[in-house]
Parts: sequence; C-alpha cells; structure tokens
Amino acid sequence: PYGSQNLILTPGTHYIEHIRRSIDGVDLKITITPDGLLNCAPQTHFHYNWHGDEIYYVIYNSYGDPLDGHSVVLAPVQPKGPHCKHITWFNGFPRRSRTYLYKCGDNSDLAL
Repeated sequence: PYGSQNLILTPGTHYIEHIRRSIDGVDLKITITPDGLLNCAPQTHFHYNWHGDEIYYVIYNSYGDPLDGHSVVLAPVQPKGPHCKHITWFNGFPRRSRTYLYKCGDNSDLAL
C-alpha cells in the first residue's frame, strides 16, 4: 500500500517497501513519537527518486535530530555505480550538518 501512512513500529521490527517510481519522489519520515508527523516532532527523512535508470537518494533531519545518540546508516545492498555509497551518521545527524545526494543504478536495493 502506498500513499500517506502512519505506521508504528516496535523496537526490533522491520519495515520493507519496494522501491517505486513517483513523480515527486518518495519520502519516508521517521519520528520517535507515535504522532510525531502530526505535531512537527523531530524527523529523519529518507528520500529517493527513481529517474531513468538511476535511483537518487538522501537522508536528512528536520525540526531537530530524533535519532540523536544513535547510529544511522543508509546502505546500498547491491551497489551499482561509482556514486552508490553508504551514508553513515554516527550520532544520529550528519557531520557538519551537511547532507549529500547520491545515486545508484536501478537494480540496487537500499537499506536504512
């Protein structure tokens, strides 16, 4: 099921979604409070856009750093292409507050 959803995951569970095409891209938002998307709680965004034969992806925070103190890793599972790289935040936010856009071939899987 696609579209706007508010899923609550308990610790130790997983969420899997197949990469899909969307005109504006796909944005998965993560908060640590059940109604965080409704009350502007700190959010970590995993955004990707499948364009042509490449998938462009980025992670960034808004309204604060919800995963402060926790490692965050966005890893290509089957990397395809020279710009297909891991994104690692050791403390829940990017170093020097910089985020970068990366891209992989369309046969790549991404895991956050």
